[in-house]
Amino acid sequence: MTIWKFTPGDDGIYWDFCLENNLIAMGWSDVGHLSWFNSKKELKRKCDDAEYYIGTPRTSEVQLWDFKNIQEKDLIVSYALKTIHGIGIVTGGYFYEGSKEKAIDPKRPRKYAHRYNVCWLAVPNYDISNDKKLLINKKGALTYTGTIHRLTDSYTIEKIKQLLLNELF
Repeated sequence: MTIWKFTPGDDGIYWDFCLENNLIAMGWSDVGHLSWFNSKKELKRKCDDAEYYIGTPRTSEVQLWDFKNIQEKDLIVSYALKTIHGIGIVTGGYFYEGSKEKAIDPKRPRKYAHRYNVCWLAVPNYDISNDKKLLINKKGALTYTGTIHRLTDSYTIEKIKQLLLNELF
């Protein structure tokens, strides 16, 4: 099982949509279905063709590749603006949803079309502002840049487990 940090849109703008629909969703939808790609190199070519440049060290193809490799039963930690919004478990495989009826933005149905179903186990809305160890911006930590990345920082993982247990029991 892997624990992933996920930010639902810029500044967490799509958290309510993800919570209400029991899912996580990611943009850069013009690359198409992620199952079409067998390597990061192939995905990078498609991202370059689509001119996806976000100006961060976590480029679009790296994040999309990570998203593609999420597995059923992995944990998702929804985080934005110094707040852990929710903790959930992935309940199924990746899918691409481009229909208007299920769109985050009906005017742009393919926006955030990359998706996984998630059962949200806890919604702590935990403010990390006073926890200096959670505020550290390094690879594998909660505040590391980008939409999606694997959490590997031991303090962060223990805090997530504690929050989950507090919500469940």
